[in-house]
Amino acid sequence: MHINNPFKNLSEDVRQYSIITGNYWAFTLTDGARRENSIVLSDSWGYEKVFLFQVLK
Repeated sequence: MHINNPFKNLSEDVRQYSIITGNYWAFTLTDGARRENSIVLSDSWGYEKVFLFQVLK
C-alpha cells in the first residue's frame, strides 16, 4: 500500500518550519494539560489556588 507524503513537494524551509511549529504546538498543549491536571489534583488535596499558581509559574 502506498501512502502519500504531504511534505514531499514542500521546500526544505517550509518543511522545517512545519516540523518546528508542530512540535511547539504539541508541547504547548501537553504542558497546559499537565498544569491543569496538577491544579485539579492539588485542589482536591486541599491546597489553595494562590499557592498553586506561585508554585507552577
